[in-house]
Amino acid sequence: MSDLVNMLWGPLGGVLAAVLAVLGVWINTALGRRQARREGAAEQRAKDDKETIERVKRGQASVQRGRDSGDSPDERLRRNDGRW
Repeated sequence: MSDLVNMLWGPLGGVLAAVLAVLGVWINTALGRRQARREGAAEQRAKDDKETIERVKRGQASVQRGRDSGDSPDERLRRNDGRW
């Protein structure tokens, strides 16, 4: 009986080890791609947030320059050419 087990386990053990190794590499690759995609998305969100903050600051500075120009709100409205 033990000879039969050893005879079958020898080749099956090698095949099982090879299959587990390939499966481990495949899972590791899939998880690595998933993590890279997640990190890339986080970097893009941070970049978009930074651009949005810069736009808001430019808009606030523009409004402040308009107020500091000494013109009344009515005069600023008349001079408004519709450009953003």
